Amino acid sequence: MIVDFHVHIGPVMRGGWLKGLSKYGVYSEEQLEKTADELVSEMNRHGVDVAVVFPNPVLPHEYKLANEMIAEAQKKYSGRIVGFCRVDPRNPGEALEELERCILSLGLKGLKLHPVMEMFTPDYNGCIKVVKKAGDLGVPVLIHSGTGYFDSIRAFEPLIEKASETTIVLGHLSAH
Repeated sequence: MIVDFHVHIGPVMRGGWLKGLSKYGVYSEEQLEKTADELVSEMNRHGVDVAVVFPNPVLPHEYKLANEMIAEAQKKYSGRIVGFCRVDPRNPGEALEELERCILSLGLKGLKLHPVMEMFTPDYNGCIKVVKKAGDLGVPVLIHSGTGYFDSIRAFEPLIEKASETTIVLGHLSAH
C-alpha cells in the first residue's frame, strides 16, 4: 500500500510565502489549488492508495470552512482520503472547540499544525493543550518542523514530554 501522508487541497492564501517553493517548480498559487477530484485522479495515475489530506495554507479565520471542505472530500472518497483538520493554537479556547468539532462531528482523523505559518513555537502552552486534546480524542498530530526558530527540534522537547500520550508526526525534521 502506498500512502502519501502530506497532501493539501483547496484554496491557498495569497502572498509572498510562495516564493520559497520556486525551487520545487511551483510558481503560482493555482499549481497548489487541487480539488479532491483532481487529487484522486492523480493518485490513480501514480498508484497511490491513500492520501492524508489537510487544508492548504489559509488564514486561521478560514480554518472552519477549510476543515468542512476536507471532511466532504473524506466522505466522498472514503478509504482513499484521510482528512486532518487545522486549528490555530494561539487561541486555545477556539482551537480546542474546533478540534472537537472536527473529530467528533465532522469525522476527521487527525490534526495538522504549522508553527511557522501560525507563528507559535511547539513549546507554547496553547500548542501543548491542543496536542494533548488530540491525544485525548485518539487522533495523531502532524506538525511542520525543522525550518527555523518557530519549529526547531529543541522547541519540541517540552511538547513531546508533556503530550507523551499523543501520537506526534514531525514533518520535515532537521537538526536546526
